Amino acid sequence: MDGRAVAANTYEETMRILLARNGDTNLFIRAHQEFLEGLTPAKFATLDELNTTFIECHRSVQALRPLGKDVNGYCRVLIPKTLREFPPEFCQRWNVHVKHQVLSEGDILKLMEFLGEEAEEALSAHKIR
Repeated sequence: MDGRAVAANTYEETMRILLARNGDTNLFIRAHQEFLEGLTPAKFATLDELNTTFIECHRSVQALRPLGKDVNGYCRVLIPKTLREFPPEFCQRWNVHVKHQVLSEGDILKLMEFLGEEAEEALSAHKIR
């Protein structure tokens, strides 16, 4: 990838450059993976860090949608890398949620919706305290 660091502030620009140069959507997926690997996991994060992690993960997943491919086709790679960014209890609740709602564990868009709700609930609970 020509030595360009993939970080939150360079992600979208990097994606545009890769597509313009190569037209290869697999490079986008690799850039997304590198971006997720570069995030600091929110294992014991403050609410602000948790919210920032969710926003960054959500933004990067949304950036993949215009590629014209089903982002769930990359779920085997994207979901574990996304889940590792969040506290373990979020991952456990995701597994329970999937079973109760009879969802596919491989639906990255449903996962992002779930993580957004979890982050919002954590924020609401904190405000109540």
